[in-house]
Amino acid sequence: MKTSAAVIVTILVMLALAMLFLSGPDREYTTTSDEAYRLLEQGVEQLYAVKRPQAIASLAEAVELDPDFAMAWAMLGNAQTTLDPDAVAESASIADSLAKRLPNDLERAKVHLVVAGLKGSGSYNGDSLISFILAEQPEDLLANLARATQLFYMRDDNAADAFHHVLKIEPNHAMAYNMLGYLEANRGNYDQALENLRKYAFMAPDLANPHDSLGEVLAWMGRYDEAQKEFLKALKLQPDFHYSLVNLGEVYMSRGQLAKGVQILEDVRAQVQGTPLERDIDESLIRTYYEFELYEESLASIDAYVARRPDSQTAMYYRAVAAVMRGDEARGREFLAEFRAELTDKHNENDAEVQRTLRRLDYQFEAICSFAKGEHATAATAWSSMLELRTKAAPHELWSVLWRQGESYLASGQPRKALDNAFAILEVNPQLIRPLLLMARAALDIGETDIARKALQKLQKIMPKADPDLPAQQTYRQLLSEIATTATS
Repeated sequence: MKTSAAVIVTILVMLALAMLFLSGPDREYTTTSDEAYRLLEQGVEQLYAVKRPQAIASLAEAVELDPDFAMAWAMLGNAQTTLDPDAVAESASIADSLAKRLPNDLERAKVHLVVAGLKGSGSYNGDSLISFILAEQPEDLLANLARATQLFYMRDDNAADAFHHVLKIEPNHAMAYNMLGYLEANRGNYDQALENLRKYAFMAPDLANPHDSLGEVLAWMGRYDEAQKEFLKALKLQPDFHYSLVNLGEVYMSRGQLAKGVQILEDVRAQVQGTPLERDIDESLIRTYYEFELYEESLASIDAYVARRPDSQTAMYYRAVAAVMRGDEARGREFLAEFRAELTDKHNENDAEVQRTLRRLDYQFEAICSFAKGEHATAATAWSSMLELRTKAAPHELWSVLWRQGESYLASGQPRKALDNAFAILEVNPQLIRPLLLMARAALDIGETDIARKALQKLQKIMPKADPDLPAQQTYRQLLSEIATTATS
């Protein structure tokens, strides 16, 4: 499922609460209304099934029945994160205020832990809340899951042990297998990731999300037919499961079927306007158009993104990139300076992660500038510097940078290095069009015709189904011509 780290953290907290609610008759949270408590349980179950509109309705009714029900307000905020993000702050604020009146320290800490996920690091210290809860209840599911999730997003090596401990506390915690699946994928252990996700699907047969997760990992591996089947299974279980629709569209785009994929994404956009998922769709289109050398379409997507979110930090960075793509590097650097100022103004500029992000984006910007000017060796060096800052990235998260660096190597007369990059990408996903073209071109340049021929043989199964007007089609035909000439000479 494509969603932000913060949203996934809060969803996991909800799922921990679901297990608590379903584990016995004793109430964990204070309310004067039996019906409100029932609706809280129902809302959390609906969130577990990723049925957010229904969850919002249940939880809104719960707080209407008992306006002082702190955890119901916190859960309502969680339910609103993807569908009604503008309402989250109010729900979180109400939950926060009500929690402070609760006489029980443990209950108050648990509500505050949920609120912390909604309000960000400026509200409560999540580490302190987790430590307090675990000191009182070492096997508390909510706090153990929150700790495991923290470690996951830090790419900490202890995350797997933490999730296995969650499963020791609650062996039927299906979502823990989901997170273990993504954790293994992040490590590059894709087969192990699938094993965990199949356990998730077995334990939650009526949910769409397990099939969506399986589809994502299969797509990262280039097993597109299998991925498509999983996304369609998810949509059969839940026709409005937008994440699978987006993922299905991206599978088509990865295959070079941009017209079909873009249509799916645009249809979803009409249904999710104003949500984080709309932003994800926009960013996917910007990247995909760029990677298929459809630069005018990429620029148009950037312009639309900026128009929809003119004050966002990401829009400032995209403006800088767009200026360079249009040949105005000086203007691009002005936009980059604005972006840096905005980022450091909203975050602690001395924070190591903020500085790492700034350096990474600086190197990316320099690489784009150098490539645009034809300084390809300089661009390749900048991409190398960026890669050095992404030591915890998953293999599938690096292919775009490796491909761009490979193109820079190729253009600067370093085909052997370009070929190495192509091999590194295709080891993870052997079906990616641009890396296959890079491999064939680089191999021909160094006289490795067998390698070039094998890359083109794979492309012979892919390119006939791709859009006929892709620039990659011309590159493919040219390479076929060259290798045919080589074979007859």
